[in-house]
Amino acid sequence: MRCSQPCGTKRHARAIARRALALAWVIAASAHAGAAVPPEPATDRVLIKFRDAQTVPRAATASSTPDRERQRIDALSVRRATPMQYVRTIYNGAHSVFLGRWMHGSELTALVAQLAADPEVEMVAPDRRKRAFIVPNDPRYGANDGDATGAYTQQWYLLPPTATLVSPINAEAAWDLSKGSASVAVAIVDTGVLFSHPDLGSVANGGKLLPGYDLVGCDNARATLPCTFYVANDGNGRDPDPTDAGDWINTTDQTAPAPGPESLLTPGQSL
Repeated sequence: MRCSQPCGTKRHARAIARRALALAWVIAASAHAGAAVPPEPATDRVLIKFRDAQTVPRAATASSTPDRERQRIDALSVRRATPMQYVRTIYNGAHSVFLGRWMHGSELTALVAQLAADPEVEMVAPDRRKRAFIVPNDPRYGANDGDATGAYTQQWYLLPPTATLVSPINAEAAWDLSKGSASVAVAIVDTGVLFSHPDLGSVANGGKLLPGYDLVGCDNARATLPCTFYVANDGNGRDPDPTDAGDWINTTDQTAPAPGPESLLTPGQSL
């Protein structure tokens, strides 16, 4: 078909719009990926351990401030041209050192590398408050022998988000605040449930699920033909049994792979 200049102009405009949309997707995806990993918090202290450090008894760390270690921190401060002040010695022989101001990001990383380069220093690390996260011992959660990173776990959506894993829930942060209450009932609308699942089970048998209801009725309730229950797939209509019967129709469906899109084509058609 012949096309005049205006038609070409519209085609050009559509191409520009498609490129702009693709760029918007890239920017949105980059912003989302960048927001998935929160930055490390700032700190005004670092932990420094000298190469000849000795383990200090826990009972002695709170009250003792050895002058020798204070002098070594002062000397390191002079050598590395970095203001530092000795705070205390912890049980593994490392020293908590005050930097005089808060630091974070690349500035803190550079300072740690600068101090670690000193020949007398064995280890340097930012001194931050650490919190223990509640992580379940469920073999279907997180990293395991068959899934070292946890990226393919059956419950990946509960994991904390990382640079490569965008999980929608981050349940561990919620579990740190509360593990829920048995007195709170949560209603879930779904295609069904498996009471035999090891994480679920019925309350009557020591599990977590209250009785539910199957709201899927007859396929052809308004027709004169006998009712069929292909959608419900349980042989009956609405009843107080919310068990998910699955999507199979016969034993062949249970054992054979699902048909591809070719099965939807009429004779003579091709993909």
